[in-house]
Amino acid sequence: MWIIGGVLSFYLLQKLATLLAVGLFLLAVWMKSKISHMDGEKWDQYFRTLSNRGYTAVFFVFYTIPHLALGWVGYLLYSHFCFPAPAVLALLIPLLGILKAVRMLDENKEKLWAKIRKLG
Repeated sequence: MWIIGGVLSFYLLQKLATLLAVGLFLLAVWMKSKISHMDGEKWDQYFRTLSNRGYTAVFFVFYTIPHLALGWVGYLLYSHFCFPAPAVLALLIPLLGILKAVRMLDENKEKLWAKIRKLG
């Protein structure tokens, strides 16, 4: 029974981390907009100066932070319910989440870079 609970909780924590990553990114955009008084022209300049590596770094920062946080939540959850090897299960949350993101970026990189170049 704990296997089903482990898989279900792992799946839910992964989905929640992805949702939080989007929220964190939108919060950062809102904060930058307020602090830097961004308008359409300033946003256009900002995105034109950001390199492909910059886009990738921004993505991974905003994607990794929630996955690490929910890995910690997963550890507390797995420990509380006496799952075997809670630390290993908790480490899988950010590791598999990041590997999934790398795989998705690799599979769709041409489409993604084409869209980013349209912004610039």
